Amino acid sequence: KKSYQDFQNAFFAPNPKDKAEKSFLEIISESKWPFNVCKALSLATSAIFLADVCMSSSLFSLTDGTELCAVLTCLSQISLDPYYRTLLGFQKLVEKEWLEFAYNFYGKNFVDFSPIFLFFLDCVYQLTFQFPWAFEFNTYYLSFIGFHNFTDKFDTFLFGNETVADDVEEGGESFAHADDNRSDTKSLYSHSAFLDSYSINQFSDIFNSSNS
Repeated sequence: KKSYQDFQNAFFAPNPKDKAEKSFLEIISESKWPFNVCKALSLATSAIFLADVCMSSSLFSLTDGTELCAVLTCLSQISLDPYYRTLLGFQKLVEKEWLEFAYNFYGKNFVDFSPIFLFFLDCVYQLTFQFPWAFEFNTYYLSFIGFHNFTDKFDTFLFGNETVADDVEEGGESFAHADDNRSDTKSLYSHSAFLDSYSINQFSDIFNSSNS
């Protein structure tokens, strides 16, 4: 979490006239965010090697908790199984490893924010950057998910996980407003699919008009 906060500080531009201010790259480096991303990818690579080459299983057990375990297991599955590099596969992966696993996106009482899911998306971003043709989605899709993780515009991340969502549905009148919000929203992925189809149709119209 501290690494994420220090990483954010890099985007508050220092005064270029003040030589005492650290540069953008220096702040990024000192935040250790890139180092942590590299370390996570390295650990996942070790598990991938054991599974693919040694035909052996791996057990992730970290003292920092289950959050980082979810990052490593997801990265391993994405690398080993091409299904999870498709749009539908990545959707299922997020649902089963984060939502159904009851990952607390917002912390206790939606205050203690945890950046681990954004950290996972950044790790996947590095993979898509290195192997763009291996994925059915691009970095825009990852940014789309990361942004709407906090907007509550779609019911996918509206309550953080299914456990909280079920509690809201059973909470009676005190949760009526929140439940109405959920019923009025659509899935993040269905909206993304609509945008994809819309873009394809727009491209087809432009292509056809240019050839007519």
